[in-house]
Amino acid sequence: SLLVGYESFAGVLDGDLRAWEDAGLPVASAGLVNAGEARRSLLDGATALDVREPDEYADGHISDAIHVPLGQLVGHVADVPRDRPIVAYCGHGERSATALSLLERSGRTALLNLDGGINAWREAGYRITT
Repeated sequence: SLLVGYESFAGVLDGDLRAWEDAGLPVASAGLVNAGEARRSLLDGATALDVREPDEYADGHISDAIHVPLGQLVGHVADVPRDRPIVAYCGHGERSATALSLLERSGRTALLNLDGGINAWREAGYRITT
């Protein structure tokens, strides 16, 4: 089982994020997109990355999504394309946020998180593949 969260602290930030930025230190972020924005990105050539468990994926997923459960992503980062944006999703958005941080750590950029996950996609009326 994969624990989501921070288990090993390397230090504590003295001040806030603004102090970090003012010191000229790097800040990475991934875009949070709604279902419509995610769909547009996918139509423009982005790759969907489903990080849910196999049974969740089998219940329905975005067409042509790459499926790599979050707990296996570290060992399969090379399976995620480097030449196009990535739209990651899970059930609601928490696991995909963790997945994007792992991809960012491996040097990936152009990372988007589907806010609300597959549920938001369904609620927007977009197609689900089983």
